[in-house]
Formats: sequence, structure tokens, C-alpha cells
Amino acid sequence: MGNDVSVSASEFAFNDMQTHKFGSYSIEYSTFHVTEANHKFVKSSHINSSLTCFIYKSNEEAIANECFSNALVLKSVRHPSIVKFLDSIRQSWLTGIVTELVSPLEDYLPDLYPDEAVQGVHSICSALAFLHATAQLSHNNVCQRSLFCTSQGQWKLGGFELCRPFGQMSADVLKTVRTRLGDCAIDRDEAYVFSADRRDSFDLYCLGRTALDICDAIDAVRCSKLPDPQPQQQRRRQHLDQLRNLAKNCLCSASPTERTPAKRLQRHVAFSANCFTQLSGFLADFSLKSEDELRQFYVALKSRLFELPEGLVA
Repeated sequence: MGNDVSVSASEFAFNDMQTHKFGSYSIEYSTFHVTEANHKFVKSSHINSSLTCFIYKSNEEAIANECFSNALVLKSVRHPSIVKFLDSIRQSWLTGIVTELVSPLEDYLPDLYPDEAVQGVHSICSALAFLHATAQLSHNNVCQRSLFCTSQGQWKLGGFELCRPFGQMSADVLKTVRTRLGDCAIDRDEAYVFSADRRDSFDLYCLGRTALDICDAIDAVRCSKLPDPQPQQQRRRQHLDQLRNLAKNCLCSASPTERTPAKRLQRHVAFSANCFTQLSGFLADFSLKSEDELRQFYVALKSRLFELPEGLVA
């Protein structure tokens, strides 16, 4: 483990360091290239690979250490839509984790198609369904700053520095979360109403607010400039409208008990009626499909691809 090895800062060549500042802490993250000198932090199989390092900082050492400790849950939480943990680093000059290569979603938003947004939110919904139903964890920081993309465009959930087991969730914990996030917190009083019966409700509300923000960003940048024929352009807008309705009606209810659990939300019509989400889901389980299912898929593939924007298919 990196904790047991001393390596100087000069041995890391961080590229394009970015910073996300929250109320009482900040996260610096950057791509770095694994070399013979710094591979002591990660498995030798990653030599000559580019990875991402997340560094936790705060004016209070205890808060930085808490963020780091919480983020280590990624060691045991494995899911296709969760950022993949590779190793941790703890030195006098750096406390952080090393993950697969990812970039912030915010960098991709100006170029996203509505279909990609629907599929992306579905991926994050899938990650939350796993966290809530299987791992029994509350993420506590679902927002655009916690969403990342791989080079293939797959959305991943990161930002686990505030996560807690369901058994530890309480009204006091939510107050602490709000303090930690500061101005970056979702500033709606109803979001912080703790429900012992629905310990997943805070994450669901935050997902809803995040989905609405993403829809607004894409609508402003992309939908007004879509070069598609009119019928396709109308479908693109329809997809965003369906996603908005899902966020408002299923996730942002003032009552925590009325928010739809992530596992059930995955089957919502906003996702099931979206061609790109259907195709992506089928390909993700490609090796599990029967010969008959594969044959039907290929027969319908051409017509379904014509439903998508040319730029997205390319």
C-alpha cells in the first residue's frame, strides 16, 4: 500500500490540477502517469498508465483525515457506475486515493446530447441502487462535482468523502454534511429532514436536484442548437422533459417517504423509453444474452440507430 512507502512530491507529475472547494474542505484532483519511480503506490501492472489522484485538504487536519477515511469505502464498494479505487496515498505532503482515469462531468456537459444525459443519470441511479440496497450506505454528496466520466463516456459516481452507513445516519449527521459542504450544499430545508424509515431519501433528493441542473445546462447549450431534423429534435426535448418530470415527481418531493427508491427508479419510463439507454443496457449485458436475444437485437439495430443523433452514433 502507498501508506507504507515514502515517495516525494517530485516523483509525481500531476497534470492540469483542478480543485473543488466545499465549505470546510477541498478536493484537488489530477491525472498522473505511472512510472517506475512512483508505481510503488499502485500495482506494477499500471506502469505506463494514466490514473487519477484525489487529494483531500482542509484547514482542520481532522476533517481532511475524515474525508480520506470515508473515501476509503471505495476499496470495498465495486460497481460499474462507481469510480474504481486502485490505491491510497498518505504522506506528509499528500493524503488521497488513486482511481481509474476519470474526468469531471462538468467538462463534458457542453457537448452532451440529451440521450447521453438520460443514460448517464440512469447509470448514477444504478450506482445509488447498489449503495442503498446492497451496501447499505448513504452517499451524502450527490451533485455534479461528484460525477465523473471515463474516456469512453461512461458516467461514474465519486465524491465518497461524506458517505456513512445507513445505521449511522441521523439528523445530526445531515447537519454536519451541510456544514461540510457550505455554499455547495443543496440549500433546501426539506432536503435535510431526516427520515429513519427512508435513510436513502437524502441521496434521492440530491440526485433529483442534480438531474434538473444537468437538464437545464444541456437545454441551454445543446437543444437550441441541435442540427437534427425536426422530429428528432422534438424527441431530444421530450427525453429531457421526461427526465425533468422524473426528477420533480419521483425525487424532489418535500416528503422523504414519497421519493422513489433508486432500484425501482431504474425502470422508470424516462429510462425504459430511451433508445440510447436501452442499447447501452443491452451491450453491458451482451455476454449474458441468448442467441435468440442477440438475433433480435441485430435485426432491430439499424432502425434504432436512426433514432439517435448522427453525432452520438459516430
